[in-house]
Amino acid sequence: MNIKNEIDLIKEKCNCPGIYVIKNLIDGKIYVGKSKCCYKRLKQHLYDIKTLNRHYNENCYLTEAVNEFGIKNFDYYIVDKLDESLDCNELDILLKEKELFWMKKLDSLNREKGYNLRYDSDGKCFCSKETSQKISNRLKKEWETGIRDEHSNKLRRYWQNCGEDRKKQQSMILKKIKQNGFILYMIQMEI
Repeated sequence: MNIKNEIDLIKEKCNCPGIYVIKNLIDGKIYVGKSKCCYKRLKQHLYDIKTLNRHYNENCYLTEAVNEFGIKNFDYYIVDKLDESLDCNELDILLKEKELFWMKKLDSLNREKGYNLRYDSDGKCFCSKETSQKISNRLKKEWETGIRDEHSNKLRRYWQNCGEDRKKQQSMILKKIKQNGFILYMIQMEI
């Protein structure tokens, strides 16, 4: 359905949690996203693109494509509608897993096929080679220019003075590692 001409139909059909796709009708590229309310998320995308709100919508590829091709050349649809009766935690977990699944299945990280910047669902970042290279270049430059010279020492001093915080941080990191190990396995398996 065309997002500019059929916004009211979208509200009827998309007022639910799920995984959505924004598709460029000219070149076929897609963006995969998740939301507890797909309609509200679409409205946010439209607002961010219209106002060039780069703080909230950090996906410059999608924003630039909409500006180049025009909003009328993009469709929006749900590929995976989720059960609204799930409790909040279950819904969050399922949304994250389904988003990663659909990003992998539709190959939306591939610059020739999609606009997604990274396999990411709330901090579980798996970057494209292009994004990874940009991050690497930025960090190398920061180390070369001395911006990060004191970084290690600052962290060391901080953690020496924060015994209880350090234990909490270690516990949280271990939980995340276990959680991410499962998600990493999900991404690497054949879909």
